[in-house]
Amino acid sequence: MAKNENISSKNLHDAPKYKTGTQSPSNSKGAAARDEKNFGYQNDFDIMAEYEKSGGIIHDEPTPTPKHAFIQPKERDYNRGYIKRYFIVKYDGTSTTEVSKKWMADNGKKLPKIYDRFTIQWFITNYSNEPIELGMMSPTANDRNKFTVGRIKNEFLKQLLMRNYLQYFMG
Repeated sequence: MAKNENISSKNLHDAPKYKTGTQSPSNSKGAAARDEKNFGYQNDFDIMAEYEKSGGIIHDEPTPTPKHAFIQPKERDYNRGYIKRYFIVKYDGTSTTEVSKKWMADNGKKLPKIYDRFTIQWFITNYSNEPIELGMMSPTANDRNKFTVGRIKNEFLKQLLMRNYLQYFMG
């Protein structure tokens, strides 16, 4: 019994009052301070102000939406043996879009950091004057593209390109 008497001499009505009114008095002061710190913002403007104060940049302009481009290699591309392909990949892989060179030049730098930009040299014939990189199995378009895709760090783009190493190929 003496043990219980030493627990608290305060009446329950004297318990501290918390800002939200939903926390129990059994919460520690650290938990109350943490909750107040995390949820102390009154509206989105307070959050935005804190973000700017910590060095973040808020873009008021709408960000461009990647527009899918249907790629059609030209005769000069087949003579050269490859084309350049441009991709925009959202950080979580929900959006992987092939865009045109013009779209990438006009909008690529305006995209927020949640998007990654990729430019890939994609071989479309087995006859190219491009040097063979160390580690390639053979100079065929299939092997060159497989080698290129193997070096891509983004798994979402890698999975997309692995489906068809001979896309746009003309023997």
